[in-house]
Amino acid sequence: MTVLPPHAVSRSDIAHGRQGVTEGPLGETNDHWSGFVAQGKKDSFRAVEGEWTVPLVHGSTEPDCYSSIWVGLDGLPSNDVVQAGTEQDSAILTKTGILEKYYVWTEAWPQQPTATQIASIFPGDFIVVYVYVGDSKGNIDPSGGYAWFTMQNQTDWEEYTTPPTKLGKSFGFSGTSAEWIIERPIVSGAFPELSDYSFLDLDGAYVLPATGTTMETYSKAASVQLTMRQNYDSPFLYDDNVLSTVTGDAYCSNCMVFYWKNFH
Repeated sequence: MTVLPPHAVSRSDIAHGRQGVTEGPLGETNDHWSGFVAQGKKDSFRAVEGEWTVPLVHGSTEPDCYSSIWVGLDGLPSNDVVQAGTEQDSAILTKTGILEKYYVWTEAWPQQPTATQIASIFPGDFIVVYVYVGDSKGNIDPSGGYAWFTMQNQTDWEEYTTPPTKLGKSFGFSGTSAEWIIERPIVSGAFPELSDYSFLDLDGAYVLPATGTTMETYSKAASVQLTMRQNYDSPFLYDDNVLSTVTGDAYCSNCMVFYWKNFH
């Protein structure tokens, strides 16, 4: 494994903050996230993990399509979230064709209201992401005041090392939830179209509970299943289209499968 220092770039246009959830015909719905969420009392979850192969995405006739895949702690229903994952975007450029961007990123929202791009990656890369809150030395500690992110590209045998994010006193980390999510991020204050990722297997979905030192599978801990639906957001009209769904894998307790349905 080659350890690479990150070339961190602040993406001032892209944010992955939490959004409200409502009841819908496919269970709980959201215009921002699809995936599974484990919920519990304060300090129920101390670390979260997931792994996936970066999908090749496609855009539509609209200028820009975005998608993010990530794991995180807090965020539903708390007002903060520490998260890390991959971004897969497709943009139509005049006269020059289509530009696709793939990279790994971290964010501690709302302290960091936009994402930090860590390193470029490629479709087909196998990424492992591990997120936790700990002390300044890297020990897992929900009250430790630092967000830690470990990201490995096991295709290229590269690990992206990032310094921990020091959380301010007002951050409010509670450890009440853990997430495994595909998202259309907020771009310049609005929702773009969702990149066509076709389908995605997210494996190795584990969470570290408050007691013990052994990770448990998401299927044992998860209590909320989210479906992404279109809501009103100019220039798109409200049509309640299903954009992205997720289902558990009957043959793998730590695996889930996401399906792309619509751009908007």
